[in-house]
Amino acid sequence: MATVRFHWHRHAVTLSLDERFERWAFFLARYHEYPLQLLMKSVLRSGETFIDVGANIGLVSLLASWLVGDSGTVIAYEPNPEVRQRLSDHVTRNRVRNIRTREFALGDRPSRLTLTTIGKNTGSATLGDVPVELQPHVTSRFSVDVVPGDSEAGLWYGEPPTRAVPLLKIDAEGAETSIVRGLAKALATHKPIVVLEVNPFALRMNGSNPRELRSTLTQLGYHGWVLSAPLRILRRRIPLLSPLKPLPVSELHDEVWCHADSGYRDRVAQFIVGG
Repeated sequence: MATVRFHWHRHAVTLSLDERFERWAFFLARYHEYPLQLLMKSVLRSGETFIDVGANIGLVSLLASWLVGDSGTVIAYEPNPEVRQRLSDHVTRNRVRNIRTREFALGDRPSRLTLTTIGKNTGSATLGDVPVELQPHVTSRFSVDVVPGDSEAGLWYGEPPTRAVPLLKIDAEGAETSIVRGLAKALATHKPIVVLEVNPFALRMNGSNPRELRSTLTQLGYHGWVLSAPLRILRRRIPLLSPLKPLPVSELHDEVWCHADSGYRDRVAQFIVGG
């Protein structure tokens, strides 16, 4: 384990150099998914609320904490108790006061499921059925509670709703479709921008696929794009939202979805290309 202070928000984090993504974060002194971070910097404002579904050890939540400031809130969902402890340690060490940690997973119905981690990557934990060929690589299993996201909406928005929640990030190793279904009312009512990881293999382990995920969001009035951040003139990067790749897709990628009537669409409109 080694400790590094990240460039942008200056929080100190302890990372495992045995795991490749944490090793990248250590040497980059930032979370490795640069397009996501650029999108967050473009969308989030001081005093707002950011929802982090699949928070892992808190690298995205810590950036969001800095972006929304002391008057804002980050609500981080992480059902893996070992990983959540590392997240809590980062929050405590850096004296962060605006991150609220939730200890369960989100889904489309109340249940109790097995969360399985494959390999050293703590972000690989899935609620899906692990295929036989990956069983020898399982490193941990935990029984975790799952709740519908709509039951959490009061916490996010307040009752009555008074808080701005412009951005919702979902990275749940294949549970994205069930999470979106469990958020149907909140998404249709409040229309936050949604950025999510699309992992076709993990979606199949959870009984879904990219087509079903896209269909679920489209039925809620959302339109999607692929998120990237190509190198531009003078080495400046901005988040780029390109048309969705034709189905079927096989590679892992991030997508950004925005409701046609969202009050936050203007925050990403400048980055949309090709429709």
